[in-house]
Amino acid sequence: PDGSDPLGVKDYLTNKVRPYHRGKTSTVYIVKQDDRVLAFFTLSMAGLESKELPESDKLGGYNARYPAALLGQMGVDKEFRRQGLGQLICDYCIGLAEKISELIACRYIILQTNQDKVEFYREKCGFQQSVKANPEGKFWIYRRLSIEIVQVITENLVLTESVL
Repeated sequence: PDGSDPLGVKDYLTNKVRPYHRGKTSTVYIVKQDDRVLAFFTLSMAGLESKELPESDKLGGYNARYPAALLGQMGVDKEFRRQGLGQLICDYCIGLAEKISELIACRYIILQTNQDKVEFYREKCGFQQSVKANPEGKFWIYRRLSIEIVQVITENLVLTESVL
C-alpha cells in the first residue's frame, strides 16, 4: 500500500492469475512493452439476463439468459492511462467476441463497472448501460455483437444460421 500499484496489478498477476488458468474459468491477457507490464485483462464466457436489458434488446420480448463474452478484470498502469490503451483493449475484446460468435452462440460482450466509468465505455467503445445497478452500486454494461448470417453448403444441404 505505498500507492505505486493502486489497482493491485502486481498482486493480481502474482497471486490470482494461476487459479483462473488452472480452473479454465478465464483467460488472462497481459499487455507488455519490452519487459514492462502496461495492462492486463481477462476474458471468459458468461451470460446476460434479459431483465438487465431494455425491451428493444430482448429476442421476442421473453425473458432469457443470453450468451456473452465477459471482459472481467482489467487494469492499466497509471502512467499509461488516458493514452487510448483501455480503448484498444476494448476493441480487441469486441473483435475476439465477434470471432467467437461465428463459431458458437455469443450475442453480447459484457462487463461490470462503477457509474463513473460507464461514460468511457459508452462513448469510446459503444457499450450500453443495463437497466439497473446491482446491490454494490455497479452496473452491467453490454454491447450487442455484429453477427452476420452464415451459410454453409455441404452435399446439397444448405444450413443457414442467423442471429438478430
